[in-house]
Parts: sequence; C-alpha cells; structure tokens
Amino acid sequence: MFCFLTRLSRARWQADPLLGVTVAHSPADDATYHVVLAGPEGLMYAGGTFLITVELPLDYPAMPPKLSFLTPIEHCNVVDGVPCPN
Repeated sequence: MFCFLTRLSRARWQADPLLGVTVAHSPADDATYHVVLAGPEGLMYAGGTFLITVELPLDYPAMPPKLSFLTPIEHCNVVDGVPCPN
C-alpha cells in the first residue's frame, strides 16, 4: 500500500504542479522527497528559496510525514528546522 500511495502522490505532483513549488523524489529512498519552495510575494519570505525534506513513514497516510527545513528559517513554529506540531 505504501508504494502505491507514494506513486499516486508523485503522479499528482507531476500532473498538477503548484506555482513556486518543485518536488523531486529521492533516488536513494522511495519514502523521501526534496521540496524547493519559492517565498511568496508580498510576505517577508518573498525572494527566498527554501529547501525542505519530506519523509513519509511506512504507515503513511495513517501517520503524518516528517518535514525538516534544510534552509535556516526564522519562524516561531520552526525549531531547529523542524516544524512544531502544535
């Protein structure tokens, strides 16, 4: 089921990409994706480029993915690159 869901997610991203978002599947691991986000215009992050790693757990979608910012980011809900669940 996990492989099917990751392939389905990958197909959706490729068929309908979001503006300012690039998603690349990690060739080393079926459960890891590398995301590049462009900072949205009109906000303090405009002009920035943010690199994020997304790791899907084996029991995905029952458990949420793990996200971590590789680009240093100043935000009250991001601690050491990891978004806080609260």
